[in-house]
Amino acid sequence: MHMDKDKVLVVAVAPLLLCMSGWVGLHPASYLAGWWPAHDAILERLISQPGMATPSDVLSKYAPHTAVKLTHILPSGVWSLCGALQLIPRLRTAAPRLHRVSGQVMSLCSCLIVVGYALMEVRGLVAAPLPAAAVQTGADGVRGGADNDANPHHPALRLLSAWFLLTAGAALVQARRGNYRAHRRWALRHIASGAWVILQRLFVLGIAAWASAAGVAFSEARRRELFFAAASAAVVTSVATAELYLWLAAERSSPMAAAATPPRHPSRGKTSTKTD
Repeated sequence: MHMDKDKVLVVAVAPLLLCMSGWVGLHPASYLAGWWPAHDAILERLISQPGMATPSDVLSKYAPHTAVKLTHILPSGVWSLCGALQLIPRLRTAAPRLHRVSGQVMSLCSCLIVVGYALMEVRGLVAAPLPAAAVQTGADGVRGGADNDANPHHPALRLLSAWFLLTAGAALVQARRGNYRAHRRWALRHIASGAWVILQRLFVLGIAAWASAAGVAFSEARRRELFFAAASAAVVTSVATAELYLWLAAERSSPMAAAATPPRHPSRGKTSTKTD
């Protein structure tokens, strides 16, 4: 049975984006850290699980950083919700204005997310290979120096952030030009360049579920190794899958593919009418 490519996107990607929106807005909702003591206690119990494959400060570190919450965390939830709306074919035809506005909001959120990431770098909030106390105090004794200047993940995350912005800009430009085929291709690339985050979270939850069942406990260093490994796997999976999807879609819609498709003949006993 053949499934339309639009349905494939809705079934495979939209649930991930909605999951990310719920992750940000409902639970664990790290933007609430420092604002709601009862919620902080819930986060502490969650992260303190011995088999959790995340840095121990992955959520609590944002507590005093309101600017990061408002520019990086909260906009990512709105971005995810808008991304899910963008993928629904019926919405594009039945409510074109909503599709257009949600796309514009998504582009704005993309810019805010990158601004928020820059703030995270400046404030030493980007997860590093060593526990925070060890990383944030450099060899020169200056707190934050090692985290800001020697974090090995900064170059890759900066490159990914640049691609995130580039794809958002390209999708917006193509939409304004009326080149909707190119717009959709760049929009899908843009979604893939951000959706890896929820994919990483799902990988981490899978590891945690296995560790809980097996009675395995991870050290802080091992937690960070698994967290970064899950991130790398998620980025490769998300970006590569999007490119493979686009390549297969282009192959199926190419003139050669169309020429190789045998024509459909009317059923016996029925006449066909040709209209110009």
